[in-house]
Amino acid sequence: MGNTYADFIVPLAMPLIILSGVIEFILSGTWNGTYFRRGIPIFKRKYFAASPLQKPKGSELQLLLAGKFPQKVLVNEFSPSEYGFRYTFFHLGQGPIPVMHGMLNWDESAHLVTVTGFANWSVITVTVLLSSMLLVMPVSLFLLAIAGFLIMGSWLYYSDSKTFKLVGEIASKSWESV
Repeated sequence: MGNTYADFIVPLAMPLIILSGVIEFILSGTWNGTYFRRGIPIFKRKYFAASPLQKPKGSELQLLLAGKFPQKVLVNEFSPSEYGFRYTFFHLGQGPIPVMHGMLNWDESAHLVTVTGFANWSVITVTVLLSSMLLVMPVSLFLLAIAGFLIMGSWLYYSDSKTFKLVGEIASKSWESV
């Protein structure tokens, strides 16, 4: 075995991906507040509620979201003004792989609901590892891999962003009608 970068990174790739997935599974599954509040924001939208009444409870919002998406969306209240949301686990075959998890922030004084999507840790790990592996590829494979990576990443992000937009729309509308 040589001392090249590929000799070092390739054997580590799968264990690192699995480790980040397990950690993410635990933090997301236990609704860890830090995991849901911090991260790399890759989606952010603000929704105005024209005449807000009472905010829906997390469980009420989850019921309003039921059946709107291929995967079930779960909602958890961290505080009266912060709700985390994510897809259920083990939803394979029900839609694309999620690339982010979200937070809803309710600003009562401004009548705004802000939806922020944070990149999932496993997606960050895969992106970093694949990007680093691209550096050791021949140019022809590099260009093909970049194109595939961009197409797949864009499709996954687009799928999630549609869900996150609809979550924001439903949250702001429900604020007006509770």
